[in-house]
Amino acid sequence: MKIAILSDIHGNIPALRTVLDHIDHWQPDQVIVNGDIINRGPYSQQAWHIIDQHCQQQGWLRNHGNHEEYVTPFADPSYQISPLELEIHYLAYWTYQQFTPDEITAIKQLPFSHHLPTGDGREIRIAHGSHLGVRQSIWPHTTDDAIKERLGPPPAILCVAHSHKPLIKPFGHTLIANSGSVGSPCDGDTRASYLQLERGQDNQWTASIIRLGYDRQLTDQHFHQSGFLEESGPISHLIYHEWRLATVLVGTWFRQYQTAVLNHQIPLATAVNQHLAAHGIDSTLSE
Repeated sequence: MKIAILSDIHGNIPALRTVLDHIDHWQPDQVIVNGDIINRGPYSQQAWHIIDQHCQQQGWLRNHGNHEEYVTPFADPSYQISPLELEIHYLAYWTYQQFTPDEITAIKQLPFSHHLPTGDGREIRIAHGSHLGVRQSIWPHTTDDAIKERLGPPPAILCVAHSHKPLIKPFGHTLIANSGSVGSPCDGDTRASYLQLERGQDNQWTASIIRLGYDRQLTDQHFHQSGFLEESGPISHLIYHEWRLATVLVGTWFRQYQTAVLNHQIPLATAVNQHLAAHGIDSTLSE
């Protein structure tokens, strides 16, 4: 029994096609796409179409992630967001505009998790974060106490995503596996990653992280040609450099600057410029 799990594609088509080609040659029995197909990258609609085709034709499964949750509320006429919040999260609105109403409905209907039997009365649980929510995942630095909270009833294998940092970690009687990110790893390795699970003849499961180089020059062109950097707001520049350097920039920016921006203590573009400068990146975004 072989299972492939990929996640955090974020509209990176060259990385996605490279991973899909590798999966096709490996020939798993099941493939699960564990959230964040869309948003945060140049070509979300194309990524959605590619994954949707595999789900329809090959029986792949998929979950929603936090970025699906960021995009779909814009379809609700009652959704309220302040102008400044919209400016901060304009990328999600930019992504939303790429989709048809039927596609948004399909994205909203994605399940939270999947549960596959291991053959010995236990299960493989696949969720973007954990049973606590799509953003409550497991990082390499997550403490044991936090892992216990996020584990829930212990499965044989817990497969998570969201962190963009691949991880394989035995924890008690559970094997924890984070698939990392197809489209934008943040562990210092620019190669795409996905997860392979395999059950051997002894009924024991093994987990492997697969890293794949891909045409990053083409992805760079996509960032610049798609309108991503010019049209989707200042945060898009943090995302672009996070992809380029394979390091965390967006999360640290939100922790450091979001409250100050919302309180009108610093303009958004200035806050982005300062954060990039602190990481040695020249930026001249203007208000």
